[in-house]
Amino acid sequence: MTMDGLNPATFDLSRFLSAEAPVLDFGWEKFEKKIYKYMAARIGGAHQDIAQRAHDYDQNIANIKQDKIITDMEIKQEQENEKVMLQGELSPGDQRPRGPGARVARERRAVTHLQSSLSRFQASLQRVREQNAALEAQIMSLKNEVGSERATKERQAKVLADMRARDARQLSVLEGALGLRMEGVGNDRLLLLFTLIDPSSPEREFRLVLDFAGGHYSVPQCDPPLAKLGTLLEQVNADRDVHLFIKKVRKEFAQLVPPEGGRFDDIELRRKSIRKSVLSEH
Repeated sequence: MTMDGLNPATFDLSRFLSAEAPVLDFGWEKFEKKIYKYMAARIGGAHQDIAQRAHDYDQNIANIKQDKIITDMEIKQEQENEKVMLQGELSPGDQRPRGPGARVARERRAVTHLQSSLSRFQASLQRVREQNAALEAQIMSLKNEVGSERATKERQAKVLADMRARDARQLSVLEGALGLRMEGVGNDRLLLLFTLIDPSSPEREFRLVLDFAGGHYSVPQCDPPLAKLGTLLEQVNADRDVHLFIKKVRKEFAQLVPPEGGRFDDIELRRKSIRKSVLSEH
């Protein structure tokens, strides 16, 4: 019998406790993988968007630098033209007309050229301003997206942490109800702690360390010792049914403790109380 999410509407604790091989499955690992997969997809899309915007930014900067080079060349050329006009000199091979009329014509052409250059420069400047404004808006948008993603991730992490804490509490309650706690000890070893066996002392622990290194089950430690432990190990190595092995080990431990009238009734009341506590959390 499996237990998925501890749903009080479908979960029968009595049937779960009486099952031969109960399995605890809170389902949070599957949920965690789903959340992280979703977050990875969202973050991957954001990275692609950032990379594209960075490429556009570099392209805009390159265009701005090119415009600046052209504008600098035009300004330099106009400065040279102005020097020629002020000096009133032409190169020896220049056959253009001289005199006041020619000079006025040259000045008009120079002014027209300057006005054209100024218009292009102003247009380039306006384009740069617009690009800067667009980049600032993109940066602000990216900051908002990153902040939103970070907040979402923090919320998801909190949800997972709350789920783990809740599952840990519920698992502790169920371990108390089952009278069995399992802990990993080193590599390929599992410590089984049985309680609710001794009527005179329900919290007394019966310990067994199960070693499954190399695919072969063995018991390096058992307290108190069990006479039929060798037989139980032969069976579990043959059928590989660990749940059945644990169940039979518990029965063997129980055989070591003489029953006392009324004591097991107290343990049953304790189980009912634990069952009520589990259901009340939902």
